[in-house]
Amino acid sequence: MSRVWRVVWSVGLASWMGFSAAANESERKPGSRQSSERVQFKQRMLDSLEISERQQEQVEQLQQSFSTEMSELMQASAKGRKELDQLLEKQAANEELEKTITELTQLKAKQLRLIIRNRKQMERILGKAKADEFMQIARKKFEEKRGRVRVGTRPEKPGEGVSE
Repeated sequence: MSRVWRVVWSVGLASWMGFSAAANESERKPGSRQSSERVQFKQRMLDSLEISERQQEQVEQLQQSFSTEMSELMQASAKGRKELDQLLEKQAANEELEKTITELTQLKAKQLRLIIRNRKQMERILGKAKADEFMQIARKKFEEKRGRVRVGTRPEKPGEGVSE
């Protein structure tokens, strides 16, 4: 797996781990067992990194911001893919298809830039070693949650997987 896709999966995984704005919103709802488990896991994860309260706050704020921006981009991508499907269904002209493909490509580029920016900010807040440790914990949780490892569905550790 290429380095870019490892970064994409790693950062996406971190937001999936319960740092999202939506997850934080649901955590405020009483009686939500899953939300409570997510909060507890997130706190244990941050505690195990032995980082300061300030760093914890910065990481949570970063992940909330990342999740919100990524969610918006993903929604726009889904809308664009739906539009592309409709264009294909009605056998639209190549120019229309190309325009939509270009828009989708630009959205994907924005997603990758956001992921890279998030990763760099995470490393700035925690340092490279702690950011790597954070991702290692997140990978382990991801694998436990999935119940099994399937090639190409989880973030690879640097040096693992298929090299390109």
